[in-house]
Amino acid sequence: MNLRSSAKATRYEQKANDRTTCQKAVGLVYNDIMMKHIGPKGHWEKPERIKAIWQHLKKNRLDSRLQHLPCLEALEEWIERVHSQQYFQEVMKCEVSNRERKNILEKYNNVDSHDMYLSRGSREAMLNAAGGVVTAVQEVANRTVQSAFAVVRPPGHHASREKAEGFCWLNNMAIGATFLLDVKKYNKILKVDWDHQGNGIRAYSRVIPEFYISQSIDMGRVRSLFTPGQEILRKQAAEMNWGIPSMFRSWAGLGFNIITHCQTI
Repeated sequence: MNLRSSAKATRYEQKANDRTTCQKAVGLVYNDIMMKHIGPKGHWEKPERIKAIWQHLKKNRLDSRLQHLPCLEALEEWIERVHSQQYFQEVMKCEVSNRERKNILEKYNNVDSHDMYLSRGSREAMLNAAGGVVTAVQEVANRTVQSAFAVVRPPGHHASREKAEGFCWLNNMAIGATFLLDVKKYNKILKVDWDHQGNGIRAYSRVIPEFYISQSIDMGRVRSLFTPGQEILRKQAAEMNWGIPSMFRSWAGLGFNIITHCQTI
């Protein structure tokens, strides 16, 4: 870590520690900047996703009952604990031009081309999403709040060290977890993933001590896949509980990982 990044980290810690006492048990992280990640018209992963969550919180007057936490951009050294320096630096060039964005998409995404996109504001959105998760876990670790809800996008659990996939560019969850392990000196992390199986998180689980639970709900489609297409988990049933297959014996969290696939029929 250089002096400049060290100073940034210190300022980040100072902002987080400004709230030494808290009367509200649950923290909330949100920033409109993350709506600047804009895709093609009609795309599933759109700014309205987090806007709808925020509006629901306000409509039900829940926002006033939460401790609002700052959503700050993630520092480079946090991200590069999870992603390679080359991948991170090149993806951050997405604000430069349409040509640069096209080059990034062609180089780092070859699976979900219909899912992935970049816009001029994607860089800010990515950094705030990752930084927002770090803020959330840091505030809980500091006992400023008992728990925290981070409303962030783009999502991250499919992103691996040098690959973008499934709407995900930076692995926010992995960045937050490694922050707890490396900076806060936690020994083991519990991750509960209720979307699809997070193959990006799975890749990081090979080298960091964590307890990872992945759950997927399938509404009865014929010949459905356990996203993102893991053939070893393909089957029709009312409910299926899976332990990690033997092919993952190198995991640091071996024996402490569960994948659950629930399907309605």
